[in-house]
Amino acid sequence: MCGSVIVRGYDGGRGLGVGGGVADAVGAGVAGAAALCLPSLFSKLAAGSGVPAAPGVAGAGVVSLVAVAEELLLRGALYDRIRSWRGQTWAIALTSIAFALLHVPIYGWHVFVLDLAVGVWLGTLRTVSGTVTAPAVAHALADLAGWWLQ
Repeated sequence: MCGSVIVRGYDGGRGLGVGGGVADAVGAGVAGAAALCLPSLFSKLAAGSGVPAAPGVAGAGVVSLVAVAEELLLRGALYDRIRSWRGQTWAIALTSIAFALLHVPIYGWHVFVLDLAVGVWLGTLRTVSGTVTAPAVAHALADLAGWWLQ
């Protein structure tokens, strides 16, 4: 199902939503991931640590699947419900808070504000693209890059 959503896009079963379709949404997701990850890559390269080895295929699949599942829940179903109830601003705000809280058990409270900012970025990608595809691609690529850049 997750792969189907990435290919078709998700906006409550109403088609691809705003914009030029899947290619535009994937492009927005790649650009979104780059915005999240390039500072870390440049920092790592500036420190002289070089480019790290790529993660294994199985691990990369799991990381991607989890990121896409989070986006289907938060920027898919939850976003749509909140947007129809209170509008886009509330949808971005509440799904961003949920995103940050979801990551507290994994990363701790000290990164809550960072996760909140990432949630706002992903929510904005959802709003601008009109589909969950863009934040799902951005989230999966950012998680893979973060794992790769450790």
